[in-house]
Amino acid sequence: HLHVGKGYYVRSFARDLARALGTLGHLTALRRTRSGAFTLTAALDGALADPAAREPDARAALDEAVRCARRGLVRAVPQLPALDLEEAQEITVRHGKPLAHASIASVSEGSPCTLVREGRLVAIARREGDVLRVVRGFARDQDVTS
Repeated sequence: HLHVGKGYYVRSFARDLARALGTLGHLTALRRTRSGAFTLTAALDGALADPAAREPDARAALDEAVRCARRGLVRAVPQLPALDLEEAQEITVRHGKPLAHASIASVSEGSPCTLVREGRLVAIARREGDVLRVVRGFARDQDVTS
């Protein structure tokens, strides 16, 4: 098990370890178990994707798994302040307009925050003066129709 930072090459570590031992070596398996706040316990099963292309029930299961993962994004960035939005504010954000928010004082100038409506991640925004500007918006959850 290795705990490494961004940009660390595990395959290079295996090569260098083998050289230091005076032998040859290679990886037979490599599995990332965590990336930042994301862990395997919250990961989506890739096996859901193939049947989802053919079967409506499987597609519904995949869509629900993606919705759950999106809700988990807010928990994945706990270091960011989360500001709750009212319906009108959500509309403003979804149109890409700057947003004045009563809790803006909890966000440092130039810092990012999450904008949340009813537990759903709407956007990641950055404070610029007295407003929040959307850095990355997220699509609305939609009902699955086949």
